[in-house]
Amino acid sequence: MIAVAALLSAAMSLAGMTGGSGTPAATGASASAHHGASELQRTYRVVRRCRLVPVKRAGKVVRRRGKVVKRRVCKRVRVPVRVRTTPATPTTPTAPSTVTTAPGTTTSGTTTAPAQPELVVRQFIEAGQLRLTLGVASVPAGTYTVRRKSEGTIQHTLDVRPSGAGVATASFPPLANGEDAQTVVLTAGTWTFRCTVPGHGVMTADLTVTP
Repeated sequence: MIAVAALLSAAMSLAGMTGGSGTPAATGASASAHHGASELQRTYRVVRRCRLVPVKRAGKVVRRRGKVVKRRVCKRVRVPVRVRTTPATPTTPTAPSTVTTAPGTTTSGTTTAPAQPELVVRQFIEAGQLRLTLGVASVPAGTYTVRRKSEGTIQHTLDVRPSGAGVATASFPPLANGEDAQTVVLTAGTWTFRCTVPGHGVMTADLTVTP
């Protein structure tokens, strides 16, 4: 009887040692190691490229006062670019803010700052003529972002002032083949936009600002 009891005790101990063991569940660390990683994608954008080439007549280069006459040739080309994209991550919704409109009354909602309007000014050469154009002919009075786009290899300035004023409200420095911007407060009346580079007097335009 003692031998049988010893055998049963040993069997139960062995079963307790092996029965509770198991294989731990696999984690998703390796599967998610690259989740959310950014990727490089190749795309194209169209750009305008210009260059000066000698003028030829009857196969000979044209010269004036000993200098080679050149003309500007422009064309649009596709340039490859690489854009890094990142998968969107979920965002936690925020509670709407509460704005007090009057004593004892509130209005629930999200407050956002109004977007500042933009006024585009282009400076370029068309058919051999200097040009300055405005995106619109008339705007209401207010604060605007004046965005100047200088196209081509010739430098231009931009002077912004009320018509007849002796001092400019905004002055843009010389710029070629680029763009910049300034914040300008436009009051009611007629405003003049012009290039102050000597010889560029034709580059001027008027803007009507209504009350």
